[in-house]
Amino acid sequence: MIKHIKKKQKISVLIPNFNDSENLEKTIFSIVKQKLKPYEIVIVDDGSTDQSLEVMKKLKIKFGKIIKLKKNEKNIGIANTLNQHLNNLNGDFFFLGSANDEIPINFFHEIFNSFLINKDIKVIYGNIRMTRQNKNQIVKPLGFYETKVVSPTEYKNIFLKKNPLGFSLTPSAIYHKSVFKEYKFDSFLKSYQDTYMTNNICLKYKSLYINKTIAIWKFDENSYSQKRKIINNIEIYLNFMIAAYKGKLIKYYGVNYILRWVFFYPFKFLNFLYKNFGE
Repeated sequence: MIKHIKKKQKISVLIPNFNDSENLEKTIFSIVKQKLKPYEIVIVDDGSTDQSLEVMKKLKIKFGKIIKLKKNEKNIGIANTLNQHLNNLNGDFFFLGSANDEIPINFFHEIFNSFLINKDIKVIYGNIRMTRQNKNQIVKPLGFYETKVVSPTEYKNIFLKKNPLGFSLTPSAIYHKSVFKEYKFDSFLKSYQDTYMTNNICLKYKSLYINKTIAIWKFDENSYSQKRKIINNIEIYLNFMIAAYKGKLIKYYGVNYILRWVFFYPFKFLNFLYKNFGE
């Protein structure tokens, strides 16, 4: 029998969806079938033009009251969708999933028990299994070798220094609801907004790294972050620089990380231009 989370300690799941009707059912199935069942699964359609609404209604009929359906009248983007609906979640912990990703059956069980043991942490994350063209790759953050509580100083001096720019822990992360009273997703940062959010939290509060594969990320070459378009690279770079200036990020991120964006990211961009447009 599937165990339910105690009423006083609940996990809410928020899934933004835009034209992902092909993957949505499999994603929701992986969440409903968790060993430790979430309190609610809120699916928000962000102005889809495919069959997403029909799929969502079928999921509601199939799984019952655990499924809650919401709809944006027009497409407003992932960041704005998350910000608009986060305050309406009823759980103590939030998992912000993707409509085309899945999670292993023990994901919530692993995370929830870790939160109970480590009550002063605000976010938990782990390793990710990335699936791409029927191939699997385990993605682990560099510098982390065992399950451990990570202080903000360790996060800055180990994680941010060792991992590639833009490396995201978000697909495997569950957050304590309190952080969203302080932080909001920044739509200005486009595909970098979720990584930026998680970094900010981990640079201020203790986090927990679990040395297990606890999430499945389906690599989508058509997603905003993976599209190989010049404007995407320029936009992400400029937006981060503006955010760094406006938010005085050097204080939290450290000079090393900011300089990597200033000097290394343009080099990556020039290399991209050469590979795609050079002779």
